[in-house]
Amino acid sequence: MNLFRIPVQRPVATSMLFCGIFLLGAVAWDKIPVELFPQVGGSELQVTFVRPGSEPEVVEREILLPLEARVSELPDVKETEGQIRGSAGSFTVKFEPGADISVRELDLSRLAAELRREQPPGTAIEVRVDSFTQLTQSGFAMYLQVTGMEDRNSLLDFVEENVVPRLAAVPGLSQVQPFGGAPRELTVTVDPDRTAALGILPAQVTEALRRTVQRLSFLGGVEDEAGRRAVVLDGRPRGIDSLAETRVAANRPIKVRHVADVEFGSGRVESQYRVNGRPAIGLIVFQEEEANLVRLARDLRRRLDELRDEFRSYGIGFVISFDGGQLIEDRLAHLRKLALSGFAIALAALFLFLRQWRAVSVVAVAVPASLLSALALLYLAGQSINVITLFGLAIGIGMLVDNSIVVYEAVQRQLERGVDPDTAAEFGVRRTV
Repeated sequence: MNLFRIPVQRPVATSMLFCGIFLLGAVAWDKIPVELFPQVGGSELQVTFVRPGSEPEVVEREILLPLEARVSELPDVKETEGQIRGSAGSFTVKFEPGADISVRELDLSRLAAELRREQPPGTAIEVRVDSFTQLTQSGFAMYLQVTGMEDRNSLLDFVEENVVPRLAAVPGLSQVQPFGGAPRELTVTVDPDRTAALGILPAQVTEALRRTVQRLSFLGGVEDEAGRRAVVLDGRPRGIDSLAETRVAANRPIKVRHVADVEFGSGRVESQYRVNGRPAIGLIVFQEEEANLVRLARDLRRRLDELRDEFRSYGIGFVISFDGGQLIEDRLAHLRKLALSGFAIALAALFLFLRQWRAVSVVAVAVPASLLSALALLYLAGQSINVITLFGLAIGIGMLVDNSIVVYEAVQRQLERGVDPDTAAEFGVRRTV
C-alpha cells in the first residue's frame, strides 16, 4: 500500500488523527514538566573505598572482590572495572543503555553499606555520581543569598529556623540547602590526663561515642490489624546531658563527662559569602522531578516578597543570583518573538510572490500544528521543556516554514500541469520527503 496516498484517500481519519494530536498537544502544554536541564542519567557509577593501614592484597580480598561478586548480581550491568592504590581504590560500574541509574544507585549504595558493616572501624565505602549528572538529576532551580546580620553564624541560625521552612513549603520544591557560616556542632574534647588518671584509653571513649551516636535506621515493617507499620530505630542521644552520661566501660562506672568536655557550639566554617560588601548566607533551591520550573520560580518569587515584607524590620534582605525559571521564561519569550516575526515575514513574502491566500493558509496551519505535535510527542516520551528542547524548537520553526513552502510549491507545480489534486499532493510530499 502506498503510504503517501493514505492521508488523501482517508481524509476523515486523517482529520481525526490530527485533531487528537492537537488536543494532546494542548494538554501537554499545560502538563509537561519545565526544567533548566534535561534529566541526564548517565550509565556509570563509581564506588570509592579506603581501608587505612591495609595492604593492597588485603583491600582486594576483603573489599574489591566481594563488591565485584555482589555487583555482578545486579541487572543491566554491562562492564565493571576496579583499581587499587595502596590502601584505597575505586570500582566503576557501567550499565546498559536505558537502565534506571537512580534505582541502580540505590542498589549499589545498599551493597556498599552491607559490605562496610563487615569491615573494621575506619573503613569507608562510598557510591559517587559525576557532578554534572548530580546537577541535572537534582533539578537545580534557584540560587539566592540572604543578608542582614554581621554575624554569619547568627544569620545562618536565623535562615535555618525562619527562611528554609517557609521556602520548603512551596509546592514543587524538593529541598533547600543553606551554605555559609558555621553550622551548629556538638564537640567532645577528650582530656588525655583524665583518661590516664582513670586508666581509660582515648580509643575507648571514641568507641563508646560511636556506639551511642547513631542515626535513624529503617528496620522494616510489621503488620497487624491496623495495617502495616514502619519500624524505625532512633539511636540519637536525647541531648548533651544524655551523651555526657554515656558509660565508657561496661565494667567500670566511668562516664564520658569524667574524661571529656561536651559542648554544643559552632562547627568549622566551610564557605563564606559576601553580597554588596555584607556577610551573606547562600541558599540553593531544587525542584521536584515533575515540577514546572516556571511556575515554581513564580511561586518562589512571591514567597520571597512575603519574607522581605515580614523580615524588613530585622534588616533581612534577599538577593537572587540565579533564577532558572526566569531563564526559561526569557528563552520562551525570545523563541516566541523569533517565531512570530519569522512566521509573519515568511507569510508576507509568500503572499507577495504567489498572490494566493491558500498558500499562506497552508503554511499558517502547518507551523503551529507541527509544534503542537512535537510537544505532544515530547510529553508522551516523558521528556520536558528545557534549554535543549527550546533550542531544537527554535531551529525547527525555520525548517517548518521552509519545508511548508517547498511542499506547497511542488504541489502547485503539478496542479498547473493538469494533474488532479490527490495525485499532486502525493507527488509533492514524495518529492520533498
